[in-house]
Amino acid sequence: MNCIEVIPVCKRSADGVYKLWRIFNALAETSDEVDNDEATVPVTVHADEVELVVQRLGVILRTAVTHDSGGQPSSFSEFLRTIETTCLAGKNGSVAASAVGQLYDDIIANVLKKVSKLTPGRRIAW
Repeated sequence: MNCIEVIPVCKRSADGVYKLWRIFNALAETSDEVDNDEATVPVTVHADEVELVVQRLGVILRTAVTHDSGGQPSSFSEFLRTIETTCLAGKNGSVAASAVGQLYDDIIANVLKKVSKLTPGRRIAW
C-alpha cells in the first residue's frame, strides 16, 4: 500500500492522515504470519483498539458512536476508512481536524510519556 492508495479514502488534510497514521502505528502490533513474499510484517491494529479510538473520537466530538469490527484486526486503510465513515462523516474540515488533533495529542502524548519513563539514563523530576 502506498500514499496514493490511502489518501483518497480520507477526505481530510494530509496532516490529518499523517496524525491518524501515527496513531495507528502507536497502537499497531506486528504479525508473524506471512501472507506473501512482499509483506513480511503485516501491520494491523486489534479490533478492541479501533473501537476505543472510535469511542474516544465520539467523546471529543460529543456524539455517540460505536463500531463493531467483529473481532477482526484492521489494516491502516481499514482503520482510516472506519474513522472517516464512523466518526468524521458529515463533519466540516475544521471540526474534524480539531478532533483528530486532540486525539493525536492524547494518544501520542501518552506514548511519549511511557517511552521517556522507560529510556535508560533519563532523569525523572519528581
